[in-house]
Amino acid sequence: MNYFKQNKYLYRGLYDLCSKMNDETQKSLLLQKQILFVPVSRIFACTVSPSSSSNFIFIFPDLLKKLSCVDNGQGLAILAHEIGHLFYEHSKKGTPELKAQIEADDFAFQLGLGEELCEVLSNFRDVDTRTRISYLTAKILSNSSN
Repeated sequence: MNYFKQNKYLYRGLYDLCSKMNDETQKSLLLQKQILFVPVSRIFACTVSPSSSSNFIFIFPDLLKKLSCVDNGQGLAILAHEIGHLFYEHSKKGTPELKAQIEADDFAFQLGLGEELCEVLSNFRDVDTRTRISYLTAKILSNSSN
């Protein structure tokens, strides 16, 4: 938690994400293992659950840059996606990689961050990412027609 207090953008980002979650989602996350946020040098973020007592979300400098923008939506989308992996307990269940990514994307979508996540994903060209963008785009279009 001290890392959050030292980085106002990460603190604000987590606060903004929590305010988007309903009470049931917040409680579910709080009842799981503790979540530790660790600053490291790579691109954006990743989630790891190496032990029975802790989950780690590695925070990379590019994510901090996105969270420090006036419009921090892309940063929130990335953070929501990583928290989605914890919410759905992907490492515990051994969920296949593409399914886990789509479910974590859906978590971000449910928090109203689908378009922002699509913007982030559009920077990657691999087949799995294009599949994820297709799923998100379909959800966004379906949601906007309702």
